[in-house]
Amino acid sequence: MHHLNEYMQKVAAASGDMRKALGICRGAIEMSETELRESTCTSTLTSMVRVDHMAIALSRAYKSPIVDTIQSLPQHQRIVLCSVVKLFRKGKKDTTIGELNKFSIDISKSTFIPPVGIMELSCMCRVLGDQGILKLRQSRDDKLRTRTLQVDEADISFALQGIRFFRNSLQ
Repeated sequence: MHHLNEYMQKVAAASGDMRKALGICRGAIEMSETELRESTCTSTLTSMVRVDHMAIALSRAYKSPIVDTIQSLPQHQRIVLCSVVKLFRKGKKDTTIGELNKFSIDISKSTFIPPVGIMELSCMCRVLGDQGILKLRQSRDDKLRTRTLQVDEADISFALQGIRFFRNSLQ
């Protein structure tokens, strides 16, 4: 119940509309009830609304075009974004292709996905730049060219949280 109150307060504060907050909570409760009804093994499920129920209800209420874009990206581009978020959580404001390559290789290995080469990674950064997700600073040497986020880190986390290995990588 504590989490419900916390979410209601955040949604109401952000939108100025308590009805919207209550509607989101109602949606999360309905998802939890449906999950309980459809489950064959009720001993492992509780009737409590979980954070993932709230996340789904929130995403339905606040579907963002950037979240849709991120969710529709190919897997390796999402790995690049996950890598950028992890780097920036360590206090960095921008990153080079070398740093990004190291983090994306680590994520790829932890998820058993073959990593891409540095040239392909650089190409993916340009594509993400064209989509307005990454900003690439000017430099003659592509290896020294810095990359920074153009979108809110929370949007990336929100978009990737539904996929277990991204959720685990971002924790």
